[in-house]
Amino acid sequence: MNVDQIQLSTNAITECLDGKACTKAILQITNLKLINNAQGDADDSSCYRVTISDGIITYSSCILNTTLNKLVDSGELKENTIICIKEIMIECLEDQTNRIMLIINDIDIVRSNAEKINYLSTNFEANLSSHNQATLHTINTFPTTTNKSIPLGRFSLSNIRESVTKNQSITDSIESETHISISQINQYSNKWYIKGIVTNKTNMHHYNNARGEGTVFSFDFLDDTDEIRVTVFNNDCNRFYSTIHTGK
Repeated sequence: MNVDQIQLSTNAITECLDGKACTKAILQITNLKLINNAQGDADDSSCYRVTISDGIITYSSCILNTTLNKLVDSGELKENTIICIKEIMIECLEDQTNRIMLIINDIDIVRSNAEKINYLSTNFEANLSSHNQATLHTINTFPTTTNKSIPLGRFSLSNIRESVTKNQSITDSIESETHISISQINQYSNKWYIKGIVTNKTNMHHYNNARGEGTVFSFDFLDDTDEIRVTVFNNDCNRFYSTIHTGK
């Protein structure tokens, strides 16, 4: 099959941003850029930002799950490679950019060495205002759930650590705690831990208000039942910021 016979899935990106299933969509990678870790180094925690095209729309607010880094390292996935989407998520960023990020979790390589398919392709960056009811959709991966309204302060990392004995590490304490899903979290839960994937991480910020000053960052955490935002303050920022990575 030559490149002229490969048909991109026109309008697939628009449908994906509208929350519709777009697995099996045939797309082309038109640009690929390495995003280094928080220290500015390239390592296993680094991820790739890509621009994708469906022949009608090109979209640059898109990242690859770090599990796909090996495809880039091997040379299978590169600029102009044609892919088939197997698993993808959309994430609405609640920040000044109002961007919607696409997170590609799994793909099949349709054509590694391909020429750019010149359709009538227009750059399109979605605005959160048109999707203000959504915070995170997972397409054909997790069951549809309603995101819980959970006070962020109640489940900040500092709150979680209060249940850990001072002379124990967090890792050691997990052995005596119960694994629960995000949807099961409530104010009466104690001695628990959750497992999932980080879908977004903010930069570390300095604050100064009536209560004092310090540093803060947050990250969004997803499992197969729901998603939650974890807020980290002060000393815990330095402890955990470099260990938390989007896509892991």
